[in-house]
Amino acid sequence: MTDQEERIQKFIANNSAFSRRQAENLIELGSVLVNGTVAKIGQKISPKMDLVTINDQEITADQEEITIAYNKPRGIIVSKRDPQKRKTIYDDMSKEYNHLVHIGRLDKESEGILLLTTNGELCYRLTHPKYRIEKEYLVHISGIPDKEVLPQILNGLQVDNIFIKPTNIQIENITEDGDSILRLALTEGRKREIRRLIKYLGFDVKMLQRIRIGNVLLADLENKKIKKLSTEKIDALKQMVGL
Repeated sequence: MTDQEERIQKFIANNSAFSRRQAENLIELGSVLVNGTVAKIGQKISPKMDLVTINDQEITADQEEITIAYNKPRGIIVSKRDPQKRKTIYDDMSKEYNHLVHIGRLDKESEGILLLTTNGELCYRLTHPKYRIEKEYLVHISGIPDKEVLPQILNGLQVDNIFIKPTNIQIENITEDGDSILRLALTEGRKREIRRLIKYLGFDVKMLQRIRIGNVLLADLENKKIKKLSTEKIDALKQMVGL
């Protein structure tokens, strides 16, 4: 393989919203063509010389790779489209970001940092439990948990047939009206697992805000809705997941 060549599934993952696994599935379906001929998994291509298309749409290597941090507000959903016509994050952002894929999710009533990218493989790896990318949250709950209980949670709990094991959980603050703010970190992102955990402990969630994904902080946005990540920040994220 020359310096200019690379395997087609890697090329697609690095230059589109598809992960390598998704690219391989598309190749197996016959949806990927190289110079008009159906591609094969592992085939080597020259990005500068060969024409690669997926369902007649060209994939090029000169597209700018973009990863952004977005401060999701409450009340909107993380989805490209919604059959119920609810407002989505893409309705809330400029149309210039419509081609980005969201990395993971936050439920409708949660807020905080969400990453979106043009790199399908980065998206896949940042959400895969294998890579143990830590996500950190502030959770305002109704009441104050027993301090002796919190360390026990770090050993893991079975809640609604889901094993939940935070990497950190501590009381960040106690409010004047007897509530508390928890700082909690997880490396997996199962559906509503924090809300399930808090309910299991006997409290209600009043606010759930994600404040960090890996090395990217909500504070990095500097009170902006959207911020493009620097090359250095993206490279550090990639290094965390072996890219």
